[in-house]
Amino acid sequence: MAAYLISHGTPRDASKLQEYVALSGPILESYGGIRLAVGRVTGVVTGSHRHVRAAIFRFPDLDACNRCFESPEYKALESLRNEACDFDFIVMEEA
Repeated sequence: MAAYLISHGTPRDASKLQEYVALSGPILESYGGIRLAVGRVTGVVTGSHRHVRAAIFRFPDLDACNRCFESPEYKALESLRNEACDFDFIVMEEA
């Protein structure tokens, strides 16, 4: 079953975020990740949400998503990611 990575973020440094996106995209793709949507959060229907941007990526399965985020090439971007944006990531598996 497909797995979805949903990221919520508030940028800290626009140029570092641009660099992180450019470097992380090919890594996600190499594990079968497909970008479905990236954009500005325009409202919260109920509850609360602290971030201004969101993105959704689909992976072939949960294992591929987990392998991507545990990969040495992605882990090498952690420092850049943390400097670029305040992120929260969630993973969900299609039911």
